[in-house]
Amino acid sequence: YERVGEWAERIGWEKFFEKCNIPFTDKSIDDYRLAYDTWRTTTQFKFTSHIK
Repeated sequence: YERVGEWAERIGWEKFFEKCNIPFTDKSIDDYRLAYDTWRTTTQFKFTSHIK
């Protein structure tokens, strides 16, 4: 799982969701309170599927 996380960080979480065909839901947001400094905890994603 560590390598998947590194890949997601490298390409960006928006592109990761698109490449893996994972739907973005409210469950996709990590709300563990001690991880706020390092993990994405917002719904403000910029999806790129419309960009060629």
